[in-house]
Amino acid sequence: MNSTIQCLAQSPYLTHYFLNGDFVHHINKNNPLGWKGKVAQAWAQLLKDMFSNEYKVLAPRDFKAAIGEVAPRCVYVCVFLGYSQQDSQELLSFLLDGLHEDLNQIQQKPGTESVESNGRPDEVVAAEAWRTYLKRNVSIIVDLLQGQYKSRVECPDCGRVSITFDPYMFLSAPLPTERYKVFEFTWIGNDPNALPTVYGVK
Repeated sequence: MNSTIQCLAQSPYLTHYFLNGDFVHHINKNNPLGWKGKVAQAWAQLLKDMFSNEYKVLAPRDFKAAIGEVAPRCVYVCVFLGYSQQDSQELLSFLLDGLHEDLNQIQQKPGTESVESNGRPDEVVAAEAWRTYLKRNVSIIVDLLQGQYKSRVECPDCGRVSITFDPYMFLSAPLPTERYKVFEFTWIGNDPNALPTVYGVK
């Protein structure tokens, strides 16, 4: 939780948006996918406490309680239950989704269909796909933290190519692994009194 809060609190435009109180005008209490503004208000209060210069140490108990109240059971169990280390990416995903839905300015979400390229230039298809996405999603989270990636699929049998542009908020970046592995083995010599020795080979 600490790593998630610290990272997100250092997003300057998003933090100013909450500290200045601009978020209050965008709370969508009618969104069935949102939390009636509870996630946005809890985050705003935590940021105000963090940047108030009143505290040297801040325990986000109220924030944790508010999020735990609205979090789905699976997220609550994985992230909020107890004091052990948990999945920060899952908390970040829930928090950003909760902020987006609490602040989504679309009151009535229309039905939309995915946009296919059908041989058109990428710029045209990407712009159309983004306009389609914005028919259902308009918030500060979309403005600052979402983008599009291009997906290209080719059928090996008929050769048909499908190109789509999909919204994303997270990109997984694999951590680099060691280039070497250490193999351990135990050496038992000819001397019956000698102790076995463990060696490692890189």
